[in-house]
Amino acid sequence: RFGLGQSQYQNNLVEEALLTFENMYKTNESIQELNYVLGILYSSKIIGLDNSKNQSSATSNGKASVQNEDVMNKAFFFLEKYIRLTRAKKNQLVNLNAYLVLSQLYEIKNLYDKSLHCLSKVVEQLEYMNEMIPLEVYNNMACYYFSLNNMAKAKEFFNKAKEANVDSSSVLTIDYNIARTSEETDDTVDFAVDSYSNILKTNPSYITARMRNIFIDYVRGERGEKLESEIEKLMRQ
Repeated sequence: RFGLGQSQYQNNLVEEALLTFENMYKTNESIQELNYVLGILYSSKIIGLDNSKNQSSATSNGKASVQNEDVMNKAFFFLEKYIRLTRAKKNQLVNLNAYLVLSQLYEIKNLYDKSLHCLSKVVEQLEYMNEMIPLEVYNNMACYYFSLNNMAKAKEFFNKAKEANVDSSSVLTIDYNIARTSEETDDTVDFAVDSYSNILKTNPSYITARMRNIFIDYVRGERGEKLESEIEKLMRQ
């Protein structure tokens, strides 16, 4: 029956797969794999809904939110139980996807401290395994610290993401994030201004960098042709 549930999930038959695994769970509550699979299945419904939530109609939002909360609670329950069961074994490692998905679910609920806890567990386990830590993990941790207004930590982890970067396509985003954070941590905005300017030299269409430079110029009291020119460039993009 486990194979049937897997086949259903692979064919995007999520509800059918949930029914199959839920029936198995009734007599096998302590099986790690069942808890993991059920957690992932319920999570897929929530994360998918969160990505398209703005498309739902106003008349259905009330009922849908209650249903979504129930689904999310089940996702939390099964994933957290899977982690507890696995850690209790002492000699087994947690599937890192459980932590990653949990961090996304906590992010949806704006519980960034708990998202951070999950990602710190990912880092801890990867370090134990002597594996490379993906820059996305560091970048997300930095974003959570930023949301928690811990700018020093945000800057630290954005820099870690930059150090872990092996893909040049990610450099601009990380550089922008470091510059944006430095606005909050440095005594001056000189580093941020230089960073935004360097980003725009290599990628003139990076709108958010241009917007930050315009904002900083305005706050500094800049007026006249320079500011007007930058605004015109922004309006043309």
